[in-house]
Amino acid sequence: MDASVAKIGTLLDQVALVCYHYDPLTGRYTPLALNLVRGGGAFGALATIGFLGWLWRADVRRKPGPPGAGA
Repeated sequence: MDASVAKIGTLLDQVALVCYHYDPLTGRYTPLALNLVRGGGAFGALATIGFLGWLWRADVRRKPGPPGAGA
C-alpha cells in the first residue's frame, strides 16, 4: 500500500532508512548512524579542548607578573 503511493512508511521506518544504507557490493547494511555519533563525539572533544585552551590562554594573560617586577 505504501509503495503504491510512493510513501516509505512510518516515521520509524524513515529513521531506520536514514541510519542504515544497503551496500550491494557486500550485501550488508552499513551503519551510518554509528559513524555520525562517532563524528559528533570527536567534534565535541575537539570543541571542549579548544574551549579549555581559550580559557587557559585568557587566564595566563590576566595573571600579573611575579612580585616586585614592576614599578
